[in-house]
Amino acid sequence: MRKTTFVTGGSDLGNYLLQKSDDKRWFLRTVQAKGHSLFRCIPAFNERGEPEPQSSLPVGYALENAEDAEKYLSNAFFEAETCSFFGDHKLHMISEVSDPPEDVDKSPASVFFAALNKFKKDHPRECPQQWHDWMSRKHGPPSLSRPSRAIYIQGILLEHQGKPIVDRKTGKRTMLKPTVLQLTTSTACRSLMSGLTYKPGEDGSLAAVPDECILGEIIDLNKGKVIKFSSKLKWNEQLQTDQNQYKVEAGQIYPVPLAVAKGIWEDWNKVLRIPDSTWSIERIAESFSPEAVIFALSDTPYASRISDAVRKAAARGSVPAEAVSVPGANVEKVLASAAVTVAPKAAPVAAPVAAPVAAPRPAAPKPADALPGFDEVESDAPEVSELPLVEEEVPVDMSAMRTGLSEAQQLLATMNLPKRK
Repeated sequence: MRKTTFVTGGSDLGNYLLQKSDDKRWFLRTVQAKGHSLFRCIPAFNERGEPEPQSSLPVGYALENAEDAEKYLSNAFFEAETCSFFGDHKLHMISEVSDPPEDVDKSPASVFFAALNKFKKDHPRECPQQWHDWMSRKHGPPSLSRPSRAIYIQGILLEHQGKPIVDRKTGKRTMLKPTVLQLTTSTACRSLMSGLTYKPGEDGSLAAVPDECILGEIIDLNKGKVIKFSSKLKWNEQLQTDQNQYKVEAGQIYPVPLAVAKGIWEDWNKVLRIPDSTWSIERIAESFSPEAVIFALSDTPYASRISDAVRKAAARGSVPAEAVSVPGANVEKVLASAAVTVAPKAAPVAAPVAAPVAAPRPAAPKPADALPGFDEVESDAPEVSELPLVEEEVPVDMSAMRTGLSEAQQLLATMNLPKRK
């Protein structure tokens, strides 16, 4: 399972997760509390163009713990620290950096959050009101929150938010590919990793091969299964509130031709953007304020990574929301285009009204919106056996595929979905 990489790339309205490419358009979707998602993962391919196995665990190796098992998972699963900030303009990016200072295991975004959060708790009266507002939960998710673990997978999206993918022109059911699916909540990530590393049952036994794990084989081209991400509300006794608990389950066998899978897969270097420290710090300064960045990072190893543009802008004052219009614009012009000094005990600054881009903690739906179990799904989707077939892009031997589809139809008949009218 790959966890680091070097990349560069473009941006799109504050969402800096994906690379810009002239050759391929990626669809980015996030597993959310609203409705389930059906997804077919595809395998990663090695330098020889061969699909990697779901796990490369050596035969006879004695697993010690789940983390030990995870490190042998395929590169099809990519883990990275990610942040969703909603300051003066929204910022959604992978927050771990490609060039951290030596012996530093925290990202600039993590250090930034920790420093401001500590100052707010230790010196509540001296802390600028704007900083209080950034971390407040009074009106929904905070603008500034702790960056968290996220998992990314490449493949084919068949249903999202409880609805099938439909061609807008024909109205017929179709699929979305190539898609990067993002898991940002801790329970979704934990459920997927548990499903890939543990055996079924409550004894906590680790699986040595994919066929033994809870989810089974989900990336093999011929016998890989569709996986379903869903959620339901569960009472949290400690927090005294309902919270979304995510579940990952394996469904039907869904064969994918080799040529199609190769057309989807890209090395993560070409898909996701993990920035360098200076670039990441500039984006944080754009979203919040250069003064806050100077305060949080000046006494850390990241101090040398703060650009002159951010330092000059901090000397002039912070930036109001209206001064930032296009994310990724020249940082010196953007940050220095206006000057409004942040003073202690300042009047609250109204948060900009903007739709979140995959917040780390999605807002919980009402109890009535909680999803039922996998075998009790109610939706307007046709029978699962009618999932669109993956079309071949070059002629291949379909004999094995037909056998797989026959098994799939038998399995899908047990999923109790309403028939198409």
